[in-house]
Amino acid sequence: LVGLFAGRFLQPLQGRKPREWINEASKLVADPTFADVVAGMARPLDPDEIAVNKLANSEAFKRWARVANIQSPETWLVGTIAAQRQLDNRQEAQEAQ
Repeated sequence: LVGLFAGRFLQPLQGRKPREWINEASKLVADPTFADVVAGMARPLDPDEIAVNKLANSEAFKRWARVANIQSPETWLVGTIAAQRQLDNRQEAQEAQ
């Protein structure tokens, strides 16, 4: 998994000089943020993530996003869900007071 993920991130560097490419690739792979992302990808998906993936990959959602001129449908979907959860959390916090 790490190799596949790293390969996708490092591919744009291939046009550079070999030494520069190796240096930049080494910095990327050594970056703690990169390691966190790769580790996060290795964990199993929770039910919410599975549901979001199913919706994002459905033909109906893709058609709607195209008609709605949404440039990045999956990002839009995740952002919309996160915003709704934030509103729900605020409401719950207010009700608890």
